[in-house]
Amino acid sequence: MRWDIGLLIMFKKELSSVLSLQRALLFYDSNRQHNRMDTIAHQTMVISNLKNNIMSTAPIPHNEELRLNDLYSYEILDSSPEEEFNDLVELASLFCRTPISLISLVDRKRQWFKARKGFSKAQTDRSSSFCAHALLGNDVMVIEDAASDIRFAHNPLVTGESRIRFYAGAPIVSPEGYKLGTVCVLDNKPQRFSEIQRKVLELISKQVTKLLELRQKNILIQKKAKESIAYKSQLISRVFHDNEQDKRIIADNLHEDLAQRLVYCIHALGGKSIHQHMDVIRDEMNRILIDLRVLTYTISPLSDENFNPVELIRDFVDRVAVTFPCRIILKQADADDFFHPKVSVNLIRIMEEWLRLLLKKDDLNLVEIEINSTSYSVFVTIKDDGKMVNEFSQKQQERLGIIEERVQMAQGSFSYDHSTEQSVIKIELPLTAENMETIH
Repeated sequence: MRWDIGLLIMFKKELSSVLSLQRALLFYDSNRQHNRMDTIAHQTMVISNLKNNIMSTAPIPHNEELRLNDLYSYEILDSSPEEEFNDLVELASLFCRTPISLISLVDRKRQWFKARKGFSKAQTDRSSSFCAHALLGNDVMVIEDAASDIRFAHNPLVTGESRIRFYAGAPIVSPEGYKLGTVCVLDNKPQRFSEIQRKVLELISKQVTKLLELRQKNILIQKKAKESIAYKSQLISRVFHDNEQDKRIIADNLHEDLAQRLVYCIHALGGKSIHQHMDVIRDEMNRILIDLRVLTYTISPLSDENFNPVELIRDFVDRVAVTFPCRIILKQADADDFFHPKVSVNLIRIMEEWLRLLLKKDDLNLVEIEINSTSYSVFVTIKDDGKMVNEFSQKQQERLGIIEERVQMAQGSFSYDHSTEQSVIKIELPLTAENMETIH
């Protein structure tokens, strides 16, 4: 009897140790409470299914919607095969000595295989998925003999044509902490799985995560590149359209205005009363010459290498001021004359676009243009006192885009502030050799 009591005490101690170990394992990871809930739900479902002699389906994880959103963000489901992923399943099969290896991603109702070796199907139902069970834990899940495991004994992958017996799967965990799927190896016969093989499978699953991240970044870069190309194509198309419109305006000025005025002068010169109209003819000819100069300047401003660049800008402002509906003041606060005329031409093109935008404002009375320069950069500030009734229209936004594009092509900077009563733009263009090459 004493021996029986001692044996009972020893048995209780051993049982206590086992229970303690079990608790430690359940609460090991940082998300232990949720994992324990998933495990308990899993065990409950297995027991229920066992009683009814049906296949055990893995319960849905507690964070399923967040997990699916994370999976979908990679835009990988139903994508084409990729060599980098195929190489990893080859490596898994070789090292684990299994005929079948998969990179499985668990969708809402299916598991889809990004890469597969020795398995003909591209996807299977989630209800029969081994990997859906593997998502409930944090470590490699190993099933040495599925036919003897109550969770999988009635699984169609075990009882059907595939006749799966061995399974080992390492969860693919995203940087956000969600289990997207597994890297798994399978066999048609039972086998054991060493600790080294477990470690290798874990390392391969981490490489899959890195490939997914790299692939996602590449997709984002490609999208931005396409958007940039589309924007530039639209911008170029708009520039060509505006150029054609400018040509039509120039043609109208030449044909309808200047040509008719010249015809009048020629007719007056051939008349009998030429002496009476000489002063009128002379004034009209002078106005025609001024208008011709303005018109030719619109087509192409002077850009002689020896032409003073500040004078070039001043000449442009003087010409525009003749027809502009408000006063334009040019301030040369501290502008050196040594920067390249090509920079002046670029600034003139930018100011021309901006002045067109200002015409859409109400109560516009004054525009101030200030130029400063150093040996490294040219700075231009344009202020106005007009009121913006509405936000820029699409066409006006495109004009603003043309200005920004010109500044960017010259490797400069552009800012626009309309938070106060006055709107202000500030432009800086660097004076470098490379800058000279990019200015048109």
